[in-house]
Amino acid sequence: MRFSVSINKQQAHPIIHLKDKQTGCTATVYTFGGLLNAFSIPVYNNAVNCISGYQSVAEARKTIADSFASAKLSPFVCRMREGLFRWNNKQYKVHKHYLGSHAIHGLVYDMVYDMLFQEATNDSATVILAKKYAATDQGYPFPYRIELKWTLEKNNRLSITTTIRHENEEAIPYADGWHPYFNLGGKIDDCTLQFNATEQLVFDEASVYFFQRKLLRCLGL
Repeated sequence: MRFSVSINKQQAHPIIHLKDKQTGCTATVYTFGGLLNAFSIPVYNNAVNCISGYQSVAEARKTIADSFASAKLSPFVCRMREGLFRWNNKQYKVHKHYLGSHAIHGLVYDMVYDMLFQEATNDSATVILAKKYAATDQGYPFPYRIELKWTLEKNNRLSITTTIRHENEEAIPYADGWHPYFNLGGKIDDCTLQFNATEQLVFDEASVYFFQRKLLRCLGL
């Protein structure tokens, strides 16, 4: 069998390793947060990890809200001004985590997922993680179930598919995102990033200010 799925249960929450045994390409997924903690790609016979992750589950649990490195962002992303939003003519205010005056990066970044499915074949290695958000934040009283499907395939291809299901009587407000920290071993000026996008989101001045501060910290300025 070319691909494999292995589970490390020696830490507080299981760690999942997806591996292409032919090339040595591996992906490490934490059930804590459902986050991608490492993605090692073979480059000239050397394994290069392109994700800046955590040293342990314990470190991730302790520091996840400091940087949100590799965090799953749901049911809202980025900053929500003063934590407020309106839905069906009613105003809500979320309470989970704030940076200054604004709520930040959703409500499930530190949720621990259950492993629903795993499979290894000659073509791929797959794991599906699942958990229910049980409307624990009074500012977002819309329960839903989230499933994360991680798949490692040939040619060092790693994909994630997010599926959201809910049983609320009406539609719910929802946005989904990921907060990766890449480790590319060089200067940011030498890198390019391409998105296949069909729409562009315009941010207000407060969000632009936060992005500029984070960029300056990343550059050490």
